[in-house]
Amino acid sequence: MRPWIMLFLAALPLLAQPNATGSHPSDSDQSSHPSQPSIRDLYAAGENEAAIRAFIALGSPSPKERAFAVAAYAHSGRKEAAKRQLAALRVAAPESVWTLYAEAAFLNTEYDMPAALAAGQKMMARAGAAPDQEMIYLQAYILSGAEKNDEALALLEQSPASPRLRVARAYLLSAGGKEKEAAAIYEALRTEMPDAPEGWSGPGRYALGRRRYAEALPLLKEAATRSTQPRVHADYWRALSSSELPAEQKKAELERDIADLRARRGDTPEVWLAIATEYARAGDEAYLEWNERILREAPNTLYAGRALWNRHTVFSKKHGAKIRENPELTAEARRLIRDYLDYDNRDEDYYRGNVYSSLYGIVRSDPKATEAEIVEAIQGIRPTFAWNAGLTADAAALLVERNIRLDLAEEIARSGFDALKTTLLPSDFANTELVSQVRATLHDGLGWVLLQRNGPDAARNHLFAAWELAPHSPTIQYHLGQWHEARNELAKAEQRYRHGATLQSARENPNEAALRKLYEKRHGTLAGYEAYRKSSGKADLAARRTRILAERKKSPAPAPSFALETLDGKKITLASLKGKAAVVNFWGIWCGWCVKEMPEYQELAKKYANDPAVAILTINNDGDAAGVRKWMAEQKYDFAVLLDDGFVSKNKVSGFPTTWFLDPKGHIAFEKKGWTRKLLEEFSWRVEELKAGR
Repeated sequence: MRPWIMLFLAALPLLAQPNATGSHPSDSDQSSHPSQPSIRDLYAAGENEAAIRAFIALGSPSPKERAFAVAAYAHSGRKEAAKRQLAALRVAAPESVWTLYAEAAFLNTEYDMPAALAAGQKMMARAGAAPDQEMIYLQAYILSGAEKNDEALALLEQSPASPRLRVARAYLLSAGGKEKEAAAIYEALRTEMPDAPEGWSGPGRYALGRRRYAEALPLLKEAATRSTQPRVHADYWRALSSSELPAEQKKAELERDIADLRARRGDTPEVWLAIATEYARAGDEAYLEWNERILREAPNTLYAGRALWNRHTVFSKKHGAKIRENPELTAEARRLIRDYLDYDNRDEDYYRGNVYSSLYGIVRSDPKATEAEIVEAIQGIRPTFAWNAGLTADAAALLVERNIRLDLAEEIARSGFDALKTTLLPSDFANTELVSQVRATLHDGLGWVLLQRNGPDAARNHLFAAWELAPHSPTIQYHLGQWHEARNELAKAEQRYRHGATLQSARENPNEAALRKLYEKRHGTLAGYEAYRKSSGKADLAARRTRILAERKKSPAPAPSFALETLDGKKITLASLKGKAAVVNFWGIWCGWCVKEMPEYQELAKKYANDPAVAILTINNDGDAAGVRKWMAEQKYDFAVLLDDGFVSKNKVSGFPTTWFLDPKGHIAFEKKGWTRKLLEEFSWRVEELKAGR
């Protein structure tokens, strides 16, 4: 669970700097071919495959060159290759500070924060008073990942002349809310080094990450004119595609910049991949030309693997959820996945986990999936279990559901508890709700497996621990119902299923079917079941309403002040909502769960459209007003949309969708995080409660 700022730090470009230390006669930053970038420069620019190719071309790499190769392999997801090179480095240069650098860089990609911190500290101690700037950068990266931003900032100040470290410092300042200080650093960079891209790419990439596209576009355009790095140009293209410029102008500017990059950088696989990926991201069939060129002229490389990933991306974007519903589309998706996984001589790479995630989604919904395919998909996504407790438990549950490899199911379920020791950060532990959810998921997953393998006595402690941590989980209620059934406690099982049926579930809620099956088991027939459910359903509905209204905050805090423009240019302020019960939903078109609940949100807005005591609003953070306006028109929605101006990130709204329910005093009386299945009904309950002034 690492902060998103690390994604930016990992992508910062490098201006070559003089080497501050050297522990090996051949530890030079210069390439064996003076006209070509060094391995160090390529790795720091995020061009991992190019760095790897440069490394392979070396006859006798120095410890420093091998260390950067380890980092490049690890950051590209080729962990086995990284391990091999790290082992070779330990043998060749066991005392070199660059061996420690390689160890820290590798551990930093393993999401083992304690081990990465220890390795980084050991590296810095060995480096002494004048560490190489890449060592400083790596240690700052590790510290930021461990939420030690103040320590990271202090460390970065040690090399004030390094553009790479100055940009990293500016970014951390921005992330900490000190954007004026960050702006001063960028302005100084632009003044001192007007021909360097960092003064533009740094703030441009930050704005891009915050979806402030109008701000990002001119900065990244300037950066692109000063850089031949495909990543810088790709950032510019993304900002361009998300801008409000006319479509023809965007197309012309994209084609002009592509031509400029090819002319200045040359026709290389790095450039072809950047072009293909941009077209694929936009769903433009033009990606095919560049994809095929990569596969033809750069086979058996990461570029080729990612070209195959582009095929999968475009197909998935085009067909979406229909893939799992249509057998022909499912078969084609399987073929594309298999093409990727079977591609020759690619070792591991960055996208392999994504491909296995796609395969897992298919086999999860396919009752005819073979045991071999299910196990392959689960083993493929196992690296993600370290930070995804929900997927860990779900994979174990799938094996139980299909009654295959229960030994593997238990192994996976138990592994989640070990992962908590290395992946939860201090801020995570401060978020007791988050920690409770994670632990509940893991206890439930293990309890469910143990119930199937060893019976109710073995499962009891884990299932009840899960219930105590997450009493409103429909899955946990279902598993407890099954536990009671295993003990022949049928009345208690019925209570569990009835309660579980009232709870929201992202998937089909299993409790209703379990309740029906239990009724038949107890009565020997389903006769009378519908009448039973009609009678019990009324009581369950009342219980659900009571539970939801009980979530009202005891001491609600005032909502943060805002003054935001709507899609039609009007301005709405927090002050204008005083005296009303107001609903404020934070969403984005990019958020699938947000989009899923929009039909009922439209109904909610329609229900209260003429009620002067109620305001139904949304705050959209896509950063693309034209795109949102077009999407609203296509969907025939007319609820109020306010455009985010940084309000969302400033007030740390991180989960989407999130909905605030403001009382007439402007206080946040209720807060709903995540998607709501019965939105119109449950949101209306809250609104009426606030409207009545209770």
